[in-house]
Amino acid sequence: MVTAMARPSTRALSVDAAVSGVLADAMGRARVHSVFRRVIALGTPAGQLLSLCGRDADDAPWSLRADVDDWTGWEVPTGAVADVDSDAIVLPGGARITLAGARLWHAVPAPVTADRAELTARADELAAAIRDLGVAGGAVPGPAPDPFAAAVAERVRTGLAGIMTGELAGRGEDVESAAAPPAGSRPRTHPSR
Repeated sequence: MVTAMARPSTRALSVDAAVSGVLADAMGRARVHSVFRRVIALGTPAGQLLSLCGRDADDAPWSLRADVDDWTGWEVPTGAVADVDSDAIVLPGGARITLAGARLWHAVPAPVTADRAELTARADELAAAIRDLGVAGGAVPGPAPDPFAAAVAERVRTGLAGIMTGELAGRGEDVESAAAPPAGSRPRTHPSR
């Protein structure tokens, strides 16, 4: 007697509205970039990185939260292809994440009302804290446990430096450009999202 294993399936709980717009355009195939207990990262054909997060994660840019506690039991292989459209994400092996009914949310930029001297003082304090104390996850130089952690740490270091430099120079476009790589690439076709 052969026992067939049921393929897991679930529903999305919430979706970043920017991601929803891309999915509505029937994005097509995405490659599994990495798999963790709480997150599966998908690389899109356009080069964006989409995070499929578990239910206990917070809403974050370029992510969707699914009704899942742990992705590791889904047996999703890194490098394999997922099919993505406006209705569902079908992971390699046939596991399905239904998108219907997910709550859409929109990131709202926080207004900055501090004057330049105050921002400069805060940036200097932040730079000193990062230099002296470090940041969990490797935002300061140090040994990384693996090549992925080293690459992430380098992107974070570069992004933080660009954010601070752009803010101090009063160049909002430089801040946005520097913030995008550490947070995940965003499509440039919809700058208002």
